[in-house]
Amino acid sequence: MAETTTICVGNLAFRATEAELRLLFASVGEIVSVRLRKDRRGRLKGVGLVTFRGDIPEAVVEGLRGTRLAGDPVDIWTAPSERRRGSGTPNSKRGRR
Repeated sequence: MAETTTICVGNLAFRATEAELRLLFASVGEIVSVRLRKDRRGRLKGVGLVTFRGDIPEAVVEGLRGTRLAGDPVDIWTAPSERRRGSGTPNSKRGRR
């Protein structure tokens, strides 16, 4: 499977859509998938995941932090990849870097 980079987007307005996330990140690189996290009842949790083909420079991620989406400034960080996590299990819970 090709190398991918996943960017986490936090502080999302509950009215934000996957289409808005795609539009925000369209200039960053080739988007593989966009997901909005939901709770068990299907309500948005205020967090989204955008996965890109290839590496995304940290400077690009930093440059987008604070961008407004659906009226609110978002927090953006790169999700740790399996390689960066080390020998932990894929489901290990780790905080943001």
